[in-house]
Amino acid sequence: MLKECQTWEQDSLLPLAQQRIELDLDDGVKVNYLKLQDVLAPIPGLAAKGE
Repeated sequence: MLKECQTWEQDSLLPLAQQRIELDLDDGVKVNYLKLQDVLAPIPGLAAKGE
């Protein structure tokens, strides 16, 4: 399990962190979630509600 977490951190989380993506809390979940969706759990229907 620890090896899985380390691999996920190295392959997914670290590259995203290195992009230094700006988040603005005023933008809300719909906007900020899309910026980080590759490392977050899916939120069913989020994209459908925004369109």
